[in-house]
Amino acid sequence: MGEYPVSENKALEMLTEVSSAKRAANMALHDSQFGEKTRIQKQKRRALEEARSGSKTSKSNGSKRKVSAKK
Repeated sequence: MGEYPVSENKALEMLTEVSSAKRAANMALHDSQFGEKTRIQKQKRRALEEARSGSKTSKSNGSKRKVSAKK
């Protein structure tokens, strides 16, 4: 692929415009609490999994120690 001549000032102007638009979009998403429900659901799922795994280990002989295989 060959070199494509571009004015550096024009490229910097475009980069500034794109960066500003991206920053504005990210701020708008943050203000609208985008993804908040997903984060809450993940927390609930982790808590439920921890509760389930905790109840399984306590149902066994009450010990949480690991058993290593003898060689």
